[in-house]
Amino acid sequence: MPMTLAEKQEYYSLPDVVQRYEYLRFGGAGGQYVDQRECEICVRLLGDAKLILDVPSGTGRLTKRLLDRPSNAAKVIAGDYSLPMLLFSKSAGRINHATRLNAFQLPFPDNSLDAVVTLRFLFHIESLEPFFKEVYRVLKPGGSLVGNTATWSPKSIPGVSRFCGGDVYLHAPRQVVEVAQKIGYQIEVEEGAFLFTPLIYRYLPRLVINALFWLESIVPQRARVNMYWKLTK
Repeated sequence: MPMTLAEKQEYYSLPDVVQRYEYLRFGGAGGQYVDQRECEICVRLLGDAKLILDVPSGTGRLTKRLLDRPSNAAKVIAGDYSLPMLLFSKSAGRINHATRLNAFQLPFPDNSLDAVVTLRFLFHIESLEPFFKEVYRVLKPGGSLVGNTATWSPKSIPGVSRFCGGDVYLHAPRQVVEVAQKIGYQIEVEEGAFLFTPLIYRYLPRLVINALFWLESIVPQRARVNMYWKLTK
C-alpha cells in the first residue's frame, strides 16, 4: 500500500533518516550538482522577495542559500513538520527563523508573505489543490509560489518507493496549470530541468552530467523530468 502523508511525516522525522538525508541524495559530484542546480533555480525564481517561507525546509539547504545571497535583506522562515529536521538545520547554522508546522494549515495571516518556496515536496502529495489554496491564502497580492513537480520518477514504480522514502506522485504540466489557474494564480514561469530523475545523477561522473546538461538545451522544456514553477497571486 502507498505510504500516507502521515507516514511520510513520521519517516522524515526519524533521526537516522535526517542524518543520512543529504548523503543519500546529494553525496558525490553528481549529488552536489543536483543540490546546487535545484537551489539555484529556486533562488533565481524567487527574485527579490523580502519575506519568504521555505516549506518544508528539510535540512535547510535552500534556506541557507537564500540567506547567503549578496546584499540579502530578506527574512526567510524555515518551516517543517519534522522537528529533527529543524534541529539539524539549526545546529548546522543554516536557519535563523524556524517554525514547526503543517503545510496544509500554515500559521500565518491572510496576505502576509511575499513568497513561499517548496522544493521536493509537491511530488509527495497526490492532489495539489489543497496546498496551492493554502499558499494562495497567505501570499500577498503579487506574491509568488515557487516549487517543482515531477513528470517521471523511479519511485512512481509500485514497490520501489517503500525502500526510499515513500511514493512519488507525478503531475503533468497541464494538470499543474489547470489547478493553479482554477485557484487564481498566474503562471509566470514554467521551466524544465534534468533529463533523468535527479536520483540517477547522484551516481554519474561529472563528464556525463555535463553532456546531459548540453542535451537538455536541445529538447523541449516539458521533455525534462522536473518542472519548476513560479505561480503569482
